[in-house]
Amino acid sequence: MGFVRTMALILLACLSASAGAQMAKGKYPACSSKDTYDKLMSAVVSNDADTVSAYLGSGRCVMLPAGSRITVSSLGIFGASEIVYRGVTLFTVSEEISR
Repeated sequence: MGFVRTMALILLACLSASAGAQMAKGKYPACSSKDTYDKLMSAVVSNDADTVSAYLGSGRCVMLPAGSRITVSSLGIFGASEIVYRGVTLFTVSEEISR
């Protein structure tokens, strides 16, 4: 019974670490929709600085201040992570989330 209890506690700790209040690093943009995030990432990969600047200048994508409190709704491993910042749902790379 001790092994099962220990494993349950480890699982609970892992789940708690991947969800809930976290901090933004302020190094990567966050976008207002998954589609906008995907398009921004395509522009980044294509080295299209004009398009990246347009997304950031339009407000569809923003740079969160370092240390901003965020809630992680969904942690993406290979794609966008869904976060909430001041009541607004945004999409960003998982590297933006301070653990």
